[in-house]
Amino acid sequence: MLCFSGEPGSGKTTLLQRAADELGGYPIVVRSASVDEVDRRRPLGVARALLPGLDAASASKPTVDDAITELEHAALQRRLAFLVDDAHWADERSLDVLRAIATRAEPLGVLLLVTTRARSPSSSVGRFCALAEKIGHYRTLGGLSDDGVAELAGGRLGTPPGALRSIRPSHRRPAQLRITSLPTSRSAQPNSRPGPRGLGRLR
Repeated sequence: MLCFSGEPGSGKTTLLQRAADELGGYPIVVRSASVDEVDRRRPLGVARALLPGLDAASASKPTVDDAITELEHAALQRRLAFLVDDAHWADERSLDVLRAIATRAEPLGVLLLVTTRARSPSSSVGRFCALAEKIGHYRTLGGLSDDGVAELAGGRLGTPPGALRSIRPSHRRPAQLRITSLPTSRSAQPNSRPGPRGLGRLR
């Protein structure tokens, strides 16, 4: 689990877009969501974007427990990467689901990349960031060195030195993330088939 915070314009969105592009070359399903202020009023809006089978799997209105069950089922079927941009706008129950994904990411073999605005007033966002610090990695983009993002992501993903490269965000060049290998218990060689690109808006 990797969580990056930063002020608007610090390169959070560009970093996730770059990650989505790089992950598209691997046999891994990338599910992404770019969250907006209005999504705060949509219960489980982010969870539905990341877990498209959630509504079909629920007999009535889906719950957080339903989302966790769907996550575990989906992770057994395929390798998954979840990318969430501006998570500070997510609704409370979606943040609960993101915390559940974070705590299960390692045993399920799921990659979770999240960005959030620095110093969010939301207590739920604060709990998510605290969890990231405890079991994953949480960093502020403006405080990273030139290769800080790459070293941080590489250490978490288990990639060899130099496998990931980054450029520190600035007003001239936003943060970039280069992924050239991913650890897995299964074979994960670069795939010639194009994968999902960019960050999808919630619908």
